[in-house]
Amino acid sequence: MKAVSRRIISFLLFVWIFSTISFLLISLSPGDPATTILRAEDVSVTEEQLEQVREDLGLNDPVWKQYVQWLGSFLLLDWGESYVTQEPALEMLLQAFPATLYLSAGAFIVAMGTAIPIGVSAAVHRGTWVDSGARLLSVAGASVPNFLLGLFFIQVFAVQLGWLPSIGSGTWWHLVLPSFTLGIGMSSFYIRLIRSSFLEAMAEPSLAAVSIRGVSKRRTRWGYIFRAALVPVFSVLGVSISSLIGGTVVIEVVFGFPGVGSLIVDSITRRDIPVIQCYTILMVAGVTFIQLMSDGMLRLLGPSSHGGGSH
Repeated sequence: MKAVSRRIISFLLFVWIFSTISFLLISLSPGDPATTILRAEDVSVTEEQLEQVREDLGLNDPVWKQYVQWLGSFLLLDWGESYVTQEPALEMLLQAFPATLYLSAGAFIVAMGTAIPIGVSAAVHRGTWVDSGARLLSVAGASVPNFLLGLFFIQVFAVQLGWLPSIGSGTWWHLVLPSFTLGIGMSSFYIRLIRSSFLEAMAEPSLAAVSIRGVSKRRTRWGYIFRAALVPVFSVLGVSISSLIGGTVVIEVVFGFPGVGSLIVDSITRRDIPVIQCYTILMVAGVTFIQLMSDGMLRLLGPSSHGGGSH
């Protein structure tokens, strides 16, 4: 119970510190939201109109006062309204979030579906052309920037071959190119990790005791070794998923995908502070929650894998 309480307190403290830093950075960054709001329709405005908007939004107040007002509203679950659309910031993000979630899930499936068989094959056939090819693929995937890979996919599969849509959303086919773009970059890291984890697991002295007990080679490989090799994978899985969700920003812009990434880029361009701040809090909370879930999975997996080799 004490451990759970400590985790909750640490979580709340981390969210508060990060949101405070984010608020200060956004508030002190150059640019005037009032100018963006009034000139959104490309019409001329007077200085009096700009000053009135600044006053209405509280932008003329000291930063500390703006922060206190924002924090009070946040604690009351009032996360502000967009300066541009006048819609609740939280509602805008929640409407865009499913698209980003689908894209992240598709990328994760591509990454794991690629990395697991290639990484395992490289470990099992260590020192052969299979191993060399797997390592070459992982280096190539890590060396090419995601946005460049995305542009290549658009040129080949959308423009030249016409097989897949290159921009927008609406069907499952719109997810294919951005999911592969994100997933291939992520898989390059996991190919190396899974290969090294399997090699380490296969070198465990405890496997000799398993063989003496008469357990078949196939069952040993896919039972004891696989579970032991998954431990280091789960140890970094939370960070990878978190970075994957954050990494969708560039890909959503490249493919014109209407997710949270595209929304936040537009909000930064327009200095739509309530939307930016709401996004920051949700991301911090989401990343922390994912990490906690990953730690929980690691705790469940770890004792089992160790216990399997100790009998």
